[in-house]
Amino acid sequence: MTKARLPAPIDVLIVETDEGLRRHYRALLGSHGYSSAEAATGEEAIRLARLLSPRYILLAVSLPGAEGRVVADALRVTSETRLICVTDPGGSGVSRQVGGELLLTKPVVPEALLRAVRGPSLLPGHAGDGADSLACRQRPETPGVTFHVTTEDGQVFCPVAVILAANEVRVIGTRPLLGQKVRVLIAEPDGRTHDLPVRILWTFPADGGLVENGGVNLPPDSP
Repeated sequence: MTKARLPAPIDVLIVETDEGLRRHYRALLGSHGYSSAEAATGEEAIRLARLLSPRYILLAVSLPGAEGRVVADALRVTSETRLICVTDPGGSGVSRQVGGELLLTKPVVPEALLRAVRGPSLLPGHAGDGADSLACRQRPETPGVTFHVTTEDGQVFCPVAVILAANEVRVIGTRPLLGQKVRVLIAEPDGRTHDLPVRILWTFPADGGLVENGGVNLPPDSP
């Protein structure tokens, strides 16, 4: 008697009610060599997760038919499966309640999604394109350069590091800032300052109890 062949495990299970977004995520992942499958409901996601054993599950927090926490718990089919929660702007608290290891907010920046599924180096046991972040944290502070971050509610704190790369800004510290618009002030030894408004679009856990908040540099007067 021939045993039925089980489907091969996939890289990412995309759980999203919006068909256009599902196709967008799948095309992006496929163009970088990642295999994926789609689910439009929590019930379908649970069935496919058990069948396909994905490495990552990209979960839209607001799903019909089941609460996010119930779906998230059921989707953790193996200890290796990581849950990436995607939330609407302002919904970071809901994402943390659901318990995703990685948090993204819409609109999802392609680079953030790709970094999540590559396994950023700031996650223990992974090596990826975040090596510059680790180097920045581990080397001595650049003499004479200071930086601090102001949140939407007026709180000011000093992060461990700020990394600038093209239009992307990453803030490494103890506070998750997903969905917020923050201001990053960098002061150089010659007196020059850089006041950067940044919309935080993803939050990744880092070692040592830190988090990496990343986003895009906004125009100065953007809402």
